[in-house]
Amino acid sequence: MKLILLIVGIYILYRFIFGFVLPVAGATKQMKRQMNAFREQHNEMFQQQPNNTSANTNNNYKAPSEDYLDFEEIK
Repeated sequence: MKLILLIVGIYILYRFIFGFVLPVAGATKQMKRQMNAFREQHNEMFQQQPNNTSANTNNNYKAPSEDYLDFEEIK
């Protein structure tokens, strides 16, 4: 009887480790790699931007009046 319980316990432990623990660990490792790649790509894009972007914008910009539509309430 003890041998059967031991075999069943080992089988359940085996299924838990190879069916849950290892796949979750692999997915976690893959997500970390993807996040690091995304972070590196974001840092590269940030470094390529000009340093003085606020000086290049025109603060006196006025939108033309034809860009706006009058709002009419419909009852």
